[in-house]
Amino acid sequence: MKLKWNIVILRIIVIVILIIIIDRSIPPLARYYYRHTYKCLNVKDGAEFENEIRNATFNLIESESWGSKPMAGADSFFQYLSKRLFGSNNIMGYGEYGYLLHYAFLYAEKRNDKAMMSLIKEKYDKYWLKDFSISRVDQASYGNVAIDLYLWTHQQGYKSVADKFIAHFDSLDRADGMIIYTVGKIDQDVDAIGLVPPFLFYYSDVFKNSNVKSMALRMVEDYVKWGTDPVTGIPCQTYDTKSHIKKGHVNWGRGTSWYLLGVQKLESVDTIINERIELLDSTLVKMDTYLYPQYLGEIGLPDISATIPILYYLYSNGYIHLSKDQLANILIPYIDEGGIIRYGSPSISRPHEGVKMTNTNLFCQGLLLNFISEL
Repeated sequence: MKLKWNIVILRIIVIVILIIIIDRSIPPLARYYYRHTYKCLNVKDGAEFENEIRNATFNLIESESWGSKPMAGADSFFQYLSKRLFGSNNIMGYGEYGYLLHYAFLYAEKRNDKAMMSLIKEKYDKYWLKDFSISRVDQASYGNVAIDLYLWTHQQGYKSVADKFIAHFDSLDRADGMIIYTVGKIDQDVDAIGLVPPFLFYYSDVFKNSNVKSMALRMVEDYVKWGTDPVTGIPCQTYDTKSHIKKGHVNWGRGTSWYLLGVQKLESVDTIINERIELLDSTLVKMDTYLYPQYLGEIGLPDISATIPILYYLYSNGYIHLSKDQLANILIPYIDEGGIIRYGSPSISRPHEGVKMTNTNLFCQGLLLNFISEL
């Protein structure tokens, strides 16, 4: 009897070991396969580049997909399985998809791409014209899309959606004296500057609302003054709004991208604010590169989720000059054969994972398409 039990226990141990081996080995095998089968986008000129990016963006919107390689990006097989079975599939809960819709719409307007505009309207109506709730500050990006669709259709329903976002942010502003990225906290994250003020500035410009503009100014000016380095102008990851102590990574590339979105429309009368922004402009120009890493100033793979917004900002402000062909040549190695941006960095909550070939970024996919339309 004892021998039988020993055999049973031994079998259980062997099975557990095999499960652990399978669990840990499948994602690395998937990454190995992806690395060795990866093919970058193959186009002959800027016009073909635009067409491929447009089609890939259209497909991402239509499928409501992150465009990622979930198996290759997982730490373990069971982590992948858990996310597939129990993870939230509500992509509308995150700001990146909202910015994909917004920038794709801006592109479609310039190109008179009615198919793209109608698809965005269809996806937006399915969620946001119902009795929706705002669960995350990130969702401010969908306020931009509401204004886009209102200006196109003149349907009051989209104005009502934008108004609901404004009422939500006004309540946060009144409660804390300023809209904070995480409700109930005193730390302000740089993500907030890229997600909320652009919508507030857009709303105030279209509907001539000075109170909304003031909300945006409070967020941006406070971050410029207390959340940036006084020598380089580079924003830190987060800062304490009470003590003004800077926290987290001080050179996060995509954090700089979020920050640049927020200051793009800033019209400040404060000399210190303007000088600090000019400092960052100068720092970025002096880096003398078209490819930016996950952490500015460090050596490593380019982080395309930082690169595209920084290039767009520098181009929009006249610091660099690019043709469509030149932009294509810079980015093609980091875009897969299907037209989806790769070589992005993970969430800042996983800072040491680094840039991965499998990572994409929906915000940058949309922004790139809009960028192309302005060249």
